[in-house]
Amino acid sequence: MKISKKLTAVALASVLAISTAVSAFAAESPSKAAVAIDQSKATVDADGAASVKKVTTTAAGNATITSVANKASVTIGSSVNVGGVNYKVTKIGAKAFGKKTTKVTVNKKIKKLTIANNAFKGSKIKTLNLKKVTTVKLTKKNLAGLKKGCKIVLSAKNYKTYAAKLKKWGYKPAKK
Repeated sequence: MKISKKLTAVALASVLAISTAVSAFAAESPSKAAVAIDQSKATVDADGAASVKKVTTTAAGNATITSVANKASVTIGSSVNVGGVNYKVTKIGAKAFGKKTTKVTVNKKIKKLTIANNAFKGSKIKTLNLKKVTTVKLTKKNLAGLKKGCKIVLSAKNYKTYAAKLKKWGYKPAKK
C-alpha cells in the first residue's frame, strides 16, 4: 500500500512538472486579435501627412485605410499607429475619401497596394499619385468614383500595363 501511494505521488508530481514546463514554452497570444479596430484618433507615421480617421487592422500587422480627413490634398502613409501598435498600410477601403479631396498621394514606401472597389466613390479626385507603388491592380470597379479625366501617375512598369486601359476608361495616365 505504501509503495502504491509513493508511485501515485511520484506520478502526479511528474505530470505537474511536465505540464508546468509545457505551459512555460507555449506560444504567447498576439497582442492584437484579428478583430477589426476602428479608432477615430489613429495617427500616421512621419512619412504620411494625412489625418487618418478610420482604419481596420489585422493580427498579421496590416491596415486598411477606411476613411481619411476630408481635405484637398491627402497623403497615405506607409503605416498607422493604433493603440501603440504600428500596422503596415496595404489597402485602401471603399469610400475612403471625402468630397473635398482632389489629390491623393500614396507614400513612396508603399510598394504593394490593394484598392477596394469604389474606393474613390463620392470624392472629386483630380490626381491620383501611385508612382512608387510597384504592385497594384487597377480595374474599372476599384477606380469607380474617379472623375473622367483624372490624372493617374504610375510607375514605369504599371504605366506599360495600364496606360491603354486607363485611356480607354477616360483617365489620363502619366509616368513618374
